[in-house]
This record gives sequence, C-alpha cells and structure tokens, in this order.
Amino acid sequence: MKKLNKKGYIEIGIILLIILLAYILGLTSSNFLRVIKNYLADDYTPKHIPNSEEEILNNCEGLGLENTSLCFRDNIKTFFRYDETEPIYILNSIGEDSLENTYDGVLTITPTNIKIIDYLKENGGICREWSLFYLKLCKKTNFKCEQVRRSGVLNVFPSHIYTIMYDDKNYCELDQLTIKCGENHE
Repeated sequence: MKKLNKKGYIEIGIILLIILLAYILGLTSSNFLRVIKNYLADDYTPKHIPNSEEEILNNCEGLGLENTSLCFRDNIKTFFRYDETEPIYILNSIGEDSLENTYDGVLTITPTNIKIIDYLKENGGICREWSLFYLKLCKKTNFKCEQVRRSGVLNVFPSHIYTIMYDDKNYCELDQLTIKCGENHE
C-alpha cells in the first residue's frame, strides 16, 4: 500500500470539505450538481446591448431549454432596471408593441415607433413587465411557456408574477434576473 504525500492529503481534504459543505447546505446530490453546473455555465452576455427582440432571439438561437433561459437573462441584464417609480405600464399584447396604463385605464399608448424593448430600456419595469417580455421572447421559440402569478396579501406580502418556459422533461422559471431550472414532476 502506497503512503499518501502532502499533496494527497490536501486533495482528500478538499474533497471532504466539498462533501461537508454540500451536506451542511442541505443540498441533494442532483441540486448540488445543478448549482455547480450553473456556476460553470456558459456566459451568454452579448458584446453590446441588444437593440431588438430579434437580436436577443438570434443570440440565443439553437440552444436547449436551460441555456436559452440563461441566454435570455444574460441579454436582458445588459439593460435591466427594476423601477416601480414610473407609472406602471403593461404590455397589452404579446404580439404587438403597445403599452397600456393599468392605473386608470384611460391612457393607452400604441404608437408603432415604440418597441417594448425600447420602453423597458428607458423606463425599466416591475416583475409584470419583465415577465411579459420573457413571455414574448419565449413565444418565438419552440418551447412552451406561461406566466405564473402568486396573489399577494395587502400589507403582508406583494403579489408576484414570473414566466415558466418548459418542454416535455424540464422547466425553467424566468423571474427578472433569476433563472431556476429543474425536471418536470410527473
């Protein structure tokens, strides 16, 4: 039997430390591997801020579900701004570049020269606007997608909305700049 040298003890120590950290964090082996995989995932940040939805779609073309989600996020983070101080607008149609004021329903802006991506770059948005933008991108892929809404309780916690993109085996939650992926439950 061969004796371990100092380097061998260090390697074993590192492995044991990783196992201990995984146990302490309460991560299952599949979740632990997913965390490591996401940490080592490709960076899809474009060299410049995208000018259109089509540019984002082209940047993310041909990728699988999880990588498409990460690519959408990396493109959006180049201009992402959470801002609820502006009047809150929603995108009233996934297929059209139009905006509608949700407070009083009186003001509707539907000029053809304002694109949703330009509105978000200039004004930012809350979870609703970002979820709708993800939904619009997703609808132009081969993946299925829907929005998920959590109702809020007044003065306790706010409502929240995000988009889920999925296929037959896996799903990804696209929640502003947070992406969580997993296997579908049967």
